[in-house]
Amino acid sequence: MPTIAAVNGPGIHTEFALLCDITLAVEEADFMDPHFLAGSAPGDGQALVLQALMGTKRAAYHIYGGKPIPARTALEFGIVSDVLPREQLLDRAWELAEFIMQRPRFARWATHNILARPWKKLVAEDFGFHLSQQMLSTVASKELIPIRSLIADAGARRIW
Repeated sequence: MPTIAAVNGPGIHTEFALLCDITLAVEEADFMDPHFLAGSAPGDGQALVLQALMGTKRAAYHIYGGKPIPARTALEFGIVSDVLPREQLLDRAWELAEFIMQRPRFARWATHNILARPWKKLVAEDFGFHLSQQMLSTVASKELIPIRSLIADAGARRIW
């Protein structure tokens, strides 16, 4: 089944939206992985997806720095498929879904299999390693040091 994500604002665990076949975002959306900033290894999915979509160097820069990636930059980096004004987001998602659904069922199924295969291979080969590193860093740390600026920034961005 082809998948379309409509990201309607900023977030920190957007890997499921980024794993979709098509990812649309509003202008106000941004993407980040705050794990390292908060004192943990980034192993539960977001970093894996960012590395695959934007490249190792760019991902490292944003992950080590805890830097958000604004929607327009995410489009430039290949993280999202399109950036739209909020009032057009859902209409465009439905338009794409209707277009896709007009194609024969087997064509949709086979196309999704082709497009999702790199993700399936990546998750099967690397996700366990990423997650084990996050768990190891959590267990090995004597304490998790909360960073007040991260919490304030997340609150300002309405992440939680």
